[in-house]
Amino acid sequence: MNKNPLTPAELKKIIQTTQAIEGYKPAKADIVQKVQQLRVQYGIQVLPRK
Repeated sequence: MNKNPLTPAELKKIIQTTQAIEGYKPAKADIVQKVQQLRVQYGIQVLPRK
């Protein structure tokens, strides 16, 4: 028996709905590109969580 009764598709819908309610908007492609340029320019490294 799986501990998580939600399927990945249901979970994705729930996350999108919750983010819409909270007013979250995904970043636009030009903003992501600008952030990447600034990271390279200033040597900022972001390590993923383990």
